[in-house]
Amino acid sequence: MSKWWERPLRILQFNIEDRYGTYLGSLNSRKIIDLALKVGANVLVVFARDPWGRVFYEGSRIGPKHPKVKGDFIKELVNEGSKRGVRVVVMVGHTANKYVYEKHSDWAQVNVRGEVVLLEHVPYAENAYTPEWPQICINSPYYEMIKEEVKEVLKLKVGGVFLDSFRYQPDIERACYCKWCQVRLKKELGYDMPAKPEWSDSRWRSLWKWRYKVVVEKIKELYKLVKSSNDEVMFMYNRHPGGWAGRTNKVVEEGRDFMDFIFAECSE
Repeated sequence: MSKWWERPLRILQFNIEDRYGTYLGSLNSRKIIDLALKVGANVLVVFARDPWGRVFYEGSRIGPKHPKVKGDFIKELVNEGSKRGVRVVVMVGHTANKYVYEKHSDWAQVNVRGEVVLLEHVPYAENAYTPEWPQICINSPYYEMIKEEVKEVLKLKVGGVFLDSFRYQPDIERACYCKWCQVRLKKELGYDMPAKPEWSDSRWRSLWKWRYKVVVEKIKELYKLVKSSNDEVMFMYNRHPGGWAGRTNKVVEEGRDFMDFIFAECSE
């Protein structure tokens, strides 16, 4: 029997990135579903939390509920959408998380120079800059929080789980050299991380492939987590085909057996 996502989908992505919460108090689940229907969408994508780590539903263990969000916003959206024929898919695993960084700065991705890898574009020479959207490493204990986030949104009866791309890159400019990565690589491959991109060095080539392996491994685990809970929940992956040098295209190629649906944000 075919799954619900194996038919044409028209997706409205309603991102909530409101640093100061200026508009969050006016969020209304009915009006958002109205908007989805107005533009002809049958699927609505929303964040489980924002990139500052503030959650949009009640009872989370992974972060504080955003103080300006009224009620159980995600649950209300799911209920409203269910009544009106719009599936609600919730994005999880966003690796930008300022809340986590402020509690566990050692979980952040750091480049070969030891500088925190940021989602925002800031010259590394900028003095006294406080990271706004620091990237957290999926080899750190943060990954356990992502699994908990998946479990929490599944309890909200969502139509799908939308996994962000992790932004765990192999390129030297964005590659992570945190302690968690270095310890894991040494354990698995038996040598320290090469600090220079020497393609004639088999260690560098193996490191490059290893970074893809890490991402696909995590995707596979989360896919199985979702399917073990409810096989009727779609598992969607955020491909970012034009961003980050197109590296997620390789992730899709290697992890395609663990993705129900591949999504590309219009802004990308």
